[in-house]
Amino acid sequence: MVAGKSNKEIGVALGVTEGTVKVHVSHVLQKLKASGRAEAISLAFKRGVARLD
Repeated sequence: MVAGKSNKEIGVALGVTEGTVKVHVSHVLQKLKASGRAEAISLAFKRGVARLD
């Protein structure tokens, strides 16, 4: 998500279905109490959970 990949692109990279990625993304949004992907990414950076290499 942080790299701007779509659910489909993430699924291909991880070898899972797009549906599986959607479920996991929704869980991430819930756990971070974020209203969308952009907010989740911002919160993840602020909390030190994500980084760009």
